[in-house]
Amino acid sequence: LQQLLAGRNMRLRPLVHPLNHGYQGLSSKSDLETLLQLFHLQSQEPRFSEDAFEREKEQREERLRNRLVDPGMLYYEEFQRRWWCDHPRHRPWDTAMLDRMSLGRSESFFRHSMSPAGGFHFILVGNIDLQAVRPLLETYVGGLPPAPSLSVVPRGERRISGVHRARIHAGTEPVAR
Repeated sequence: LQQLLAGRNMRLRPLVHPLNHGYQGLSSKSDLETLLQLFHLQSQEPRFSEDAFEREKEQREERLRNRLVDPGMLYYEEFQRRWWCDHPRHRPWDTAMLDRMSLGRSESFFRHSMSPAGGFHFILVGNIDLQAVRPLLETYVGGLPPAPSLSVVPRGERRISGVHRARIHAGTEPVAR
């Protein structure tokens, strides 16, 4: 797949947020059909491999090591901890989380949350010829199976209230935020 996409001006990635999930993509006008093909393939026939899973874990581990030297990232993580009252769903990644990652659980979550793409909303922005793009959307989006009805499950998340002050000591220069 990497070789087939070489030289293409496009990107597609899944997104997971507390209240919604889906895909975000961008492409040049000439690569829109390839982007839609890739979306259809990823959402309807996702592939999961132990090698790719281990590579992802290694990359995350490297990012964890690098964040310790980035004062901006330390600030962001501390802000998130306080903003969400240290709720587990909003804590920054750590090595214990990486150790708990499982290919089986990841695949199950992805298939449940991302594969029923028939319920997604699609927003196309740019210089698009609607008559030219319509057959592409009918082919790669219109035939998606309907998604089951999903509802938001309360997880006890709440944001901080009131005025709070904190000092975060990181880096060598003072920074106000």
